[in-house]
Amino acid sequence: MSKLDDALRSAPRTHKGPRCSIAALLSDLAPEERKALTDAIDGDGMGRITATALSIAIGSAYGVDIHRASIDRHRRHECLCSRRESK
Repeated sequence: MSKLDDALRSAPRTHKGPRCSIAALLSDLAPEERKALTDAIDGDGMGRITATALSIAIGSAYGVDIHRASIDRHRRHECLCSRRESK
């Protein structure tokens, strides 16, 4: 094992940073709305809604500005809420 590996293992792991904007929105929605948004985000196959289209729809439906990159990051499980769930 390298010195860097040892140092990284002993480094404190924090989950500081901005909350995932998708998770924040989901927590504020009624169950029916939460399911609809989760289904749209998690959709797969040829009918998957693009992050840009979803960003526009979220703004229109909920009056919340969520950038397409935030949606993509959430879909890839690279957002802070996904890191919290996996630990």
